[in-house]
Amino acid sequence: VRPIGVRGEGSDFTQWVEQYETSNDANRAALVARAQALPKVAIAIAMPVYNPVPAMLAQALDSVIAQAYPHWELC
Repeated sequence: VRPIGVRGEGSDFTQWVEQYETSNDANRAALVARAQALPKVAIAIAMPVYNPVPAMLAQALDSVIAQAYPHWELC
């Protein structure tokens, strides 16, 4: 449990990922297929930035692009 007022990825998040993150190439293909079969409802992703560190912006964009759900727009 994280104390009140403390934000960010700590050991709680790391433990959660180790326990529940099971993404691999095999199940990613299944997720992509399921996502493509969903109704084509666009999800708008708002990413406000100002003078970002280029490498961090690239990581953020790569993360959005890598999502299994294909119907999104980046604002």
